[in-house]
Amino acid sequence: MVVVVNEAFVRRFSPQRDVVGRRLRYVWRGGGDGLGKEAKIIGVVADVRYDGLDVAPPPRVYESILQHPSYTPAVFLRTRSDVDVKATKEALTQTVHSINPELPVFNVRTMADLMSASMARRKFSVFLMSVFAVAALLLAALGIYGVMAFVVSQRAQEFGIRLALGAKPRDIVGLAFRPGVILTATGTIVGLGASIVVTRLMSSLLFGVSASDPMTFAVVPVLLGIVTMAASFIPARRATRVSPMEALKY
Repeated sequence: MVVVVNEAFVRRFSPQRDVVGRRLRYVWRGGGDGLGKEAKIIGVVADVRYDGLDVAPPPRVYESILQHPSYTPAVFLRTRSDVDVKATKEALTQTVHSINPELPVFNVRTMADLMSASMARRKFSVFLMSVFAVAALLLAALGIYGVMAFVVSQRAQEFGIRLALGAKPRDIVGLAFRPGVILTATGTIVGLGASIVVTRLMSSLLFGVSASDPMTFAVVPVLLGIVTMAASFIPARRATRVSPMEALKY
């Protein structure tokens, strides 16, 4: 009995030692010849994600079907082709039937279909979360812009009076920016802290990206900061154009 093991097997059972040439004893689920016998490891192969792209491959042992003549398996054939799936299926069926007309050829799918089916549920969950996240970001941006623009516009008379008393336009813009900077910095610190805690709950939905993705944590605060600055700058800039005589009437 000889077997081939995958890399996950090596990592779990013998990470510090070469397994090739060593022997193991295990129960073969298929029954038949070789049940419970010792087998010699003759090679190590790469991991294959049978259970999905998002599932870590478990340790696996591969045997030659020639060592179990009493076992009749379903054979999975993989081919590489430049033609469409229908033409490939017809060619495969003809080839198999030329060897044995009673052998069925079924469940022909492309690798893209297999990968898509494997990730379909997770993609849908992430898509919904992304839609809600974008909606929340837009609502937050609109809310921040509306509140900051309202607060700054309420001070238009104050800014006009300050201009009449000798303030420079850049001083007025600085007065408008200061509350926005303080609020944005405070909100960013609190929001980032809360996000780090909350993202742990969604880590199981992610694949190939960390729940604490630095790009996301950098882009969102910068975007909201730009919105806050724009909401503060536009009304403040408008206030600097108010006539001092008009402002003094208030």
